[in-house]
Amino acid sequence: MKKPAQHSIAGVPRRQAKVEITIGIDLGDVWSHYCTLNQDGKVVGRGRFRTAPKAIERWFTDVAPARVAMEAGTHSIWISAPLQELGHEVIVANVRELRAISHSDRKSDQVDAEKLARYARLDPNILRPIAHRSVAQQEAFTLIRARSLPVRLRTAAVNAVRGLTKSCGYRMPASATTCFAQRCLAVMPPGLAQALGPILQQIAEMTMKIKQYDRQIQRLGQNEYPETQALLIGDSLNLIVLGVQPGSYLHRHLHSSLAYRLLAAAASPVLTVPSRDAYAHLAVSKEHVDDKQQKAF
Repeated sequence: MKKPAQHSIAGVPRRQAKVEITIGIDLGDVWSHYCTLNQDGKVVGRGRFRTAPKAIERWFTDVAPARVAMEAGTHSIWISAPLQELGHEVIVANVRELRAISHSDRKSDQVDAEKLARYARLDPNILRPIAHRSVAQQEAFTLIRARSLPVRLRTAAVNAVRGLTKSCGYRMPASATTCFAQRCLAVMPPGLAQALGPILQQIAEMTMKIKQYDRQIQRLGQNEYPETQALLIGDSLNLIVLGVQPGSYLHRHLHSSLAYRLLAAAASPVLTVPSRDAYAHLAVSKEHVDDKQQKAF
C-alpha cells in the first residue's frame, strides 16, 4: 500500500503578521477622505484633508508607519511618493478591476475610503496594485503630451481654414503644415485674408511653439534617456529600407515621430516600444504626417 506523502512543516506557508494600522484614502480634486483601521479591523479614525503637498506633510509626518491604500488617478502619483519617503507602505489600487468599489450602489467618499482600507488590510492583491512611474518620468511624459496639444490644435485650425475657403469657392494649395500659413496668405483673396488672417497667424505661432518642444524633447532624450538614441539609429535604417530618403521632408518628420514614441517608452514603464514591423504603416504621404504624429499619442 502506498504511503501518504508527508510534508515538512517548514514548507507550510506561515500566517502573515497583521498590519497594525491601515489607512484608506479616497482622493479628490480638492478634499481627500481617509479611514483608519486598527489591527483588529475596527475604525479608529475618519476625516478629510486638503489634496495639497503641505496637507499631506502635515497629516502624515507624525503617523506611525502604516499601510496606505488609494485609488490610481490624477493625484496618486505625487501623493504616493512622499508617503513612501515617510516610511509608509503605499498601495495604489486599480479600482477598475474591483467592481465592489467602482460599481457600488453605496458609493461615497467615506465608504470608498473604508473599503480601500479593509481590502488593503486583508489582502493587498485584491486591489490589483499598480506601480507608478517616478515623478521625473511623469514630467518627461508630460512634456511629450504637452507637445501633442498644439499639434492637434494646429491640425484643427488648418482643416478649418481649408473648409472655410472652400465654401467661398477657393481651394488652398497643398503644402506642409510648417509653411501652410505663408503659402495661404500668398494666394488668399483680400476679403478672406482679413477674416482668416488671425487664424493663419495662430497657425504660424503654434508651429514655432512645436519646434521649441521638438528641441526640448531632443535635449531630454540625449541627456536623460540616452538609450533612445541607439534605438533611433536602427529605426532610421528601417525608414531607408521603406524607401524614405535620408534628409528628405518625410524622413525628418517620421524620424521625429519615432523619437517621441521611443522617448515616451523610455519615460514610462507602462508603454512598450513597438516592434520594427510596426513602423511600416508610417510610410505615408506628406499631408498625413502630422496626423500620424498625433495618433502616436
